[in-house]
Amino acid sequence: MNPIQEMERQLKLMNYASSTKASYLCHFKELSFKELSQLTELKNLKGWSYGDNRSNGKSRYGFSRISYEPIKSRVFDFDIKLRNLLTDLEKDSKRIRLLFKNANAGISVHHQMYISGNRGIHFDTETIKRLSDLKLSIDIDQ
Repeated sequence: MNPIQEMERQLKLMNYASSTKASYLCHFKELSFKELSQLTELKNLKGWSYGDNRSNGKSRYGFSRISYEPIKSRVFDFDIKLRNLLTDLEKDSKRIRLLFKNANAGISVHHQMYISGNRGIHFDTETIKRLSDLKLSIDIDQ
């Protein structure tokens, strides 16, 4: 490969450089983090309880929250992260639907494109059906 071809290859890679975080979130005021965690079979949950101190120490949380993110690394493509998240949620679908019915629950995505920032996000019909079957909304922050 000559130097021009190598530069083109590197530029193509850079055009797709992105960072994605896809997680399941559930907010509830009446239950603690521990109680919410016991309502699902998901493991490695993060979150807090109503009234816990925020990290800045100046205020307290006004709601409890659990979050689940199966792939912590931000280098995976959005599609891969969302597929894996949905697969894990489907394993506990009955409880996930119940949480959605009784709390503010859904999927949260933080997606950044470092170079080609105008590249869109696409949902195929299978993904839309899977979200619908779980009764989940999705929020995308770009």
